[in-house]
Formats: sequence, structure tokens, C-alpha cells
Amino acid sequence: MLLTVQAQPNAKTTKLVEWVTEDTIKIKIGAPAKEGRANNELIDWLAKRLELAKSTLELVHGQSSRMKLIKVPLTKSEIHKKLTQ
Repeated sequence: MLLTVQAQPNAKTTKLVEWVTEDTIKIKIGAPAKEGRANNELIDWLAKRLELAKSTLELVHGQSSRMKLIKVPLTKSEIHKKLTQ
């Protein structure tokens, strides 16, 4: 599934803020948007929450944007279940 992420870097901690739509989430990221640090933190956080290896997640679009598109090898319902626990 392709998951759309609205990223807010430079937060105190990384956390899910809200589900904007059924396939779009808003996340505060506890890393600055410099040298790919926020992207790395986002992938690390998603991998832990979704119980996946980081290598299975792919940042398809938005490397330098706040709107990101991430390829996740799970169904929409699996993602919802794991992120809302």
C-alpha cells in the first residue's frame, strides 16, 4: 500500500498526530529536516510501529518535501490496526 505522510519535523518526539484520510497520516518527527535525518527518523519510527524491517519500507516520493509517499508491504487495515494501538 502507498501511505501518504504529512511530516512535521523538529518536534520534541516522533508521534502520530492524526489520520487525515484513510490512507494519509500526519506525524510529528523528532529530528530536523537536514541531511535526511527527518526521513530516516520517519522510516525508523514506522518500521518499529508496523513491526517491519526498515528495508521493506520505501520512500517513493517527497525526499525534500513535507508530503511523503511511502510504500508499505501491508494492507490498509493492517496499517490502521498497528498505528492506532
